[in-house]
Amino acid sequence: MQSPEQHLPEILSYLHLEYGEDADDPDALKLADFSYLGLYMVEDVPTHYWQYPGSRAPHYATCGLYSNTTAHSMTEDAPPESTRLAECPPLKPYPYDLGGESSPIRQGIWFWFRMLFLIPRVIWGIYRMSRSARNMTRELSQSEIGDIFPRWIAVHDFKANQSSVAMLAPATEAEIAATEERLGVALPSALWELYLISDGVAWKNPLGLQSLPPLAHLRMGRDTSPRLSDVLREQALKDQEPAGIQVCEPNIADMLRDDFELLDFAALDDMLVISAPGDGQVLALSFKPLPKIPVHGVIHIEGLCATTFTDLAHWMATDISMFESLASMQSRVV
Repeated sequence: MQSPEQHLPEILSYLHLEYGEDADDPDALKLADFSYLGLYMVEDVPTHYWQYPGSRAPHYATCGLYSNTTAHSMTEDAPPESTRLAECPPLKPYPYDLGGESSPIRQGIWFWFRMLFLIPRVIWGIYRMSRSARNMTRELSQSEIGDIFPRWIAVHDFKANQSSVAMLAPATEAEIAATEERLGVALPSALWELYLISDGVAWKNPLGLQSLPPLAHLRMGRDTSPRLSDVLREQALKDQEPAGIQVCEPNIADMLRDDFELLDFAALDDMLVISAPGDGQVLALSFKPLPKIPVHGVIHIEGLCATTFTDLAHWMATDISMFESLASMQSRVV
């Protein structure tokens, strides 16, 4: 076994690297700066300790002894005197076989080798999921609301937090007509069909957007309290963002190209808000043609960004395809 003095040059080189020192620098650590303290048992490893001057207090260099190597380190903590050794016990091998299968280097190489095969599979899986979701959305968008609505309810039956959504008793035609008169707009046929099936939906422990409230809770943007356009305008001023909502279509190409239109906040006043307030997201329906938003188009606002859908069926179909595609991908991974 080597004497403590024989380990010291390696310790000095190690500290030069740690501190970024040049050995030829007059202010760099020198062998003469070290004082040997003794041999101590640290975490079941016999360890030599040296003291050397620090900027505010003494520092300590260590050399752990193994049967096949040594391990250098530094610390600001002095060794407990109770762990001092009178003589060195039999040494144990380093816990990693430096040249074997458990070597950290070999394990790292093997990890990145596996990543070379895994990453393309993940990218291909995401592409397949996106393609599947796009095809599903296209097909579902052509369906009647009566066919889509129960399926939309089913995909929002989350297991986490016992979050769920349930249908309510159907609204009557008279109730829908009275709501139109109160709002001052004619509701699209898709909303008529939905509310004749269920007077909105009831959310339990919602994890996100609380859409499609009962008829009594429907409001135009100008009638929300506080007014929706004012809330978003204040947020834009606070965040120093453009004075409008960045609207894009629900496709990756638009998002990657930053292909969005800036929608004036005032346009929200004439939209029908079809989500509950206070959850950080808003779902609204437009009665006017706007950039990227057709008549009766649905806009999902989150923060100062929004995604637009051609109508209620398109929004529901996109929601369904996203959840079902993610669930399918997760089941294949698990």
